Amino acid sequence: MNKYNLEQNEQYPFGYELSPEEEMDLYMNSSYSGGRIISLEASYRKTEHDEVFMSVYAYDPADVTRALVEADEWVVLHRTPTGYKDGCCPVCKGLVYIRGHDSTGHRPHFVHYKNSMCPTVPENHNPYNQFRNLPRDINLAKENKKWVWENLNTIRDKIRAEFPSLQFSWGDFISVIRGADQYSIWSLKDMPTGYIPYVLLACVDRFYQTGYRKHECYFVLEPTPDGPVEAGAYWNQTGSIKRSLWQVQLPSRNVIQHEIKTDVQPVWYMGQIDFLLKGRT
Repeated sequence: MNKYNLEQNEQYPFGYELSPEEEMDLYMNSSYSGGRIISLEASYRKTEHDEVFMSVYAYDPADVTRALVEADEWVVLHRTPTGYKDGCCPVCKGLVYIRGHDSTGHRPHFVHYKNSMCPTVPENHNPYNQFRNLPRDINLAKENKKWVWENLNTIRDKIRAEFPSLQFSWGDFISVIRGADQYSIWSLKDMPTGYIPYVLLACVDRFYQTGYRKHECYFVLEPTPDGPVEAGAYWNQTGSIKRSLWQVQLPSRNVIQHEIKTDVQPVWYMGQIDFLLKGRT
């Protein structure tokens, strides 16, 4: 059987395999290395009263910039006569409250109220829910697919540089493209192409633990409103608020915030190869 057959060789569909050292060298030297990642240091503990997602960061509902405040600082700044002011979860924007301070001796952290539907809770996670209310135009699908095809290596290297623990492989690439087909991602209206690498990561239920990936994880975009969304409203973020992609690590349920960077530039080695090939007759 031909080694390029996708069913036979899904992890390396282009017929070659790099060693881990070679792949590490490629993405560490790409133009996307060194991206800023903000860890939310979430922890997990379930009780009969609390939701299963806890975080040591939240933002003040009155703060239009949604600046994240650590729980240790929150208990100093937001003490009330009856306890502490509620904060907002940076992912679902729902209310969270302080727990673990002055009672258990544990480090203070934010807890979702019971029955929270935050997508960082694995039981709530469903990729389709992130996209179901966004407007679509079937005429856009062809151009978006063409853009991905023309930027395969660039997209893969961008993902590997910004999400190094994911160890994103060609097999993973195939999985996210299948997910994009399933959820009709290609026809999302007004979606800038720079968002596509991040949207693709949110198209699968899980990135499972493998020989090259130490921990299972999944990704969620900021939730969309329950009702219809105006064209462009979800993608056009204004002011000082930056849109994020959230990585939920399992089984720890640690949550990592990744700022979405819509610039997509050719990787360094493709530029050199292009220069060399065009310089030859």
